[in-house]
Amino acid sequence: MTDLIIGEEVWNKLKDQDFGQYGSLTVIICTLSNGVKIYCRHDKSVKDIKKFCLENHLYIDKVSVRFRSHEVSIDTKDAEGIYIVKAAKGSLASDTTYCIVLGKLIDGIVHKKAFSTPDLIELYSDEDPIEECFEEAMIYNEQKTNQA
Repeated sequence: MTDLIIGEEVWNKLKDQDFGQYGSLTVIICTLSNGVKIYCRHDKSVKDIKKFCLENHLYIDKVSVRFRSHEVSIDTKDAEGIYIVKAAKGSLASDTTYCIVLGKLIDGIVHKKAFSTPDLIELYSDEDPIEECFEEAMIYNEQKTNQA
């Protein structure tokens, strides 16, 4: 069982039927190598994205996060892999900010941007060696990694 919504038509149908449930949620949108878009609600597991890609031998061409009509994306050009993880940012005696981190792998370095949810304000950008990132959050572009 997957919590992914597969296909733009299916997403639009769900959104139109129940805007309260789907239209006002933060979603991660991945355009796959076969041109199909998959949608993952922010309150569901992003691990399903990786599982879907592996099972169907696909990779991510484009990735973005959307809340209502506001959408942010990262440049995925030349990426050997895409990094998607949910995170929380906070400090003692302050509010916790929830975010979605999008990144791309290039030459062993993951270039990441964190966007707060639901307002999608960029909180920070960072670069880390792949060894310091969550492996389960990395979705490799097998065509790019096999060429190296």
